[in-house]
Amino acid sequence: MYNTPNIIEGSENVFLHFKTKEECKLFMNKYNEAMGHTCCSGKGVCIKTYKNKKVTSYDQLEDIKTNFKV
Repeated sequence: MYNTPNIIEGSENVFLHFKTKEECKLFMNKYNEAMGHTCCSGKGVCIKTYKNKKVTSYDQLEDIKTNFKV
């Protein structure tokens, strides 16, 4: 289950956060796009790209959440 995604204004980083480290790891094993570092004690991960495009919108994050359910 996902927590609210974060897009930090003016930042290059977009994060998805999960309720547990295990959920985050499951997502990271399924997701086949560019990711960055983890955060929040392993419960969050930086998402770099989706469909080979830089992630810049909540719509993209909603698509990711729909297509890569854990």
